[in-house]
Amino acid sequence: MITQELLKESLSYNPHTGVFMWRLSRPRIHFDTDLGFNRYHSKQAGNECLSVNNKGYARVYLFGKYRDLHRLAFLYINGKFPTDQVDHINHICTDNRWVNLRHASSQENNRNKSLSSSNTSGCVGVVFHKKLCKWQAQVHIKPKTLYLGVFSNFFDACCASLSARNKHGFHENHGATKQGELS
Repeated sequence: MITQELLKESLSYNPHTGVFMWRLSRPRIHFDTDLGFNRYHSKQAGNECLSVNNKGYARVYLFGKYRDLHRLAFLYINGKFPTDQVDHINHICTDNRWVNLRHASSQENNRNKSLSSSNTSGCVGVVFHKKLCKWQAQVHIKPKTLYLGVFSNFFDACCASLSARNKHGFHENHGATKQGELS
């Protein structure tokens, strides 16, 4: 089990930039001598082969396994791993600045999702109802979908969706693109 002490011996973390740097040329305990820690000394961790997992999170190979940098940031700052999930507030999975990370339950994390690539209206919770030729507003509050009504005007449907998301505790960035634009 990796501890805060072992982590701080191996890596340094700048909470303002979110960057981890290799601190030691050889960590005190290392399980894989093929890593060549000497060549990484004082270099950015994760940059040696810019390892990103299948969900887009930056990671580093440390003490015999890949570890997500956003989870290591919590260990580095708080002395323990988060008990649940870590939410990247701005939706950029490689932005590990401390101000961009928050401990979140699965529900809280789901209430701060990027705009889906399958979204055709450009507004979360708004779809065009072809049969009625109107805009339908809805919000997903698991396990149910709350239907907010149909609207002749796209703007009114978006306002209804936004109002319901605010009422039900969705993060203000929910539905934003990765550049931080709100929809």
